[in-house]
Amino acid sequence: MHPLFHELKSAIQHALVVGLSQPSALDRLRAQVEPLRALELDPIAQLIEAVSERNLTDEVERAQALNELTRLWELCRQMQVHLQPEYLLSNLSSPTVSEDGWLVLDEVNPSWIALLEGTESAWKLVPALKTEIRLWTPEQPIQPILLGLSHGALTRYTGRRLLQLAREAVPTVISLMKASNRMVRVRAWEIALQMVEQGFLELENLHSLLKYCPPALPVVPKLIQLGISYQAILEPERKQGLLQKVKSVVMGSALDEFASLIHDRPVNALEYWNQHRQELTLAIMGLSEGHPYLHLIIGWATQQGGRTIAQIAHPTVTQMLLQKVPPSATLLADHLKQTLHYPLLDYLLAHSEGYTSSLLRAYAHMGDTRTLPMAIRDGSESTLRLYHEPVRLLAEGWSQSSDSRMRSLGRRLLKQGDNDEQSAGD
Repeated sequence: MHPLFHELKSAIQHALVVGLSQPSALDRLRAQVEPLRALELDPIAQLIEAVSERNLTDEVERAQALNELTRLWELCRQMQVHLQPEYLLSNLSSPTVSEDGWLVLDEVNPSWIALLEGTESAWKLVPALKTEIRLWTPEQPIQPILLGLSHGALTRYTGRRLLQLAREAVPTVISLMKASNRMVRVRAWEIALQMVEQGFLELENLHSLLKYCPPALPVVPKLIQLGISYQAILEPERKQGLLQKVKSVVMGSALDEFASLIHDRPVNALEYWNQHRQELTLAIMGLSEGHPYLHLIIGWATQQGGRTIAQIAHPTVTQMLLQKVPPSATLLADHLKQTLHYPLLDYLLAHSEGYTSSLLRAYAHMGDTRTLPMAIRDGSESTLRLYHEPVRLLAEGWSQSSDSRMRSLGRRLLKQGDNDEQSAGD
């Protein structure tokens, strides 16, 4: 049975690499239907048949098929884990299954818990955790990779491991692109874009995942360079038919309207900015450094004073804020929240003396688990929830703590877990 699941995973990887719109993409997967039925694994066979019957030339159908294949790959990986002799010997009872049908994975290495909680120094823990990441394969639980991407001291190392695995890691990366933790999601999208450039992943797979795309400076400009418009990122499920395209040409974009207001009616520009900030933010991310709109918008934001300039998501503004003498931690934190440009956190942690609740909130919004020990000491539930999956992992342990305060906190966080996961795109 173990070789069958290995072949299923290989067939799924083949489909994702070739591209689901290719007629032959699912041939290897369809060939596994009869062997599955012979082993009385009819539910998996039926899932493959359901994917095969989808109209994969339709973008919505293709997105649904991609989700189903990713879930099937994860199920195969988990089944391989549970079929290993050492697992069977140490777990003679049936594996636990969650309410949504997923197998519950084993607990993580305790060193990860110590790192997230800050109970041991990172410099002592990181070398061993790097070894765990270096030896990780897609057949193993995904937690070390998710936690590695979430931590600033490990995120680049973890990304290199996924790129080393190349096509074998594609389903894992696709799963991580949907993570609730923003640091993980931004890094997974960056890695996926590198995989596209290296030929390990088809661009069409990114089209199917745009509803999970983070509005991040490390991601959006690269997508636009690859020919994906900011409108497609903003409204990934909207069909861009001829009527919509003609309407866009005739009426102009929100960016055109905003630039016109700044030039002709600056008194109305701030209200327009507040009403259309999400769309304008994505549009500005895609502007070249020499674009006349960029100079106009930066000039307007500077005149507004306060924090407006920090809300302009463009590398030119990032450099402006860093070159201020002295740089403002408050403005940089606001800019971090607006851009999800995680290298800014390195600067903030290196140059800020202590932290305020607003700074900590900005750190938590980014989701870099280097700052999680600060949030635990602060004790704000709403701030802790911003870390999503890593905090849920900790909360499972806290909920069994002998400390009544931590036990109560853990249970409250677990109760809110489902809502946190649904807010991934916020």
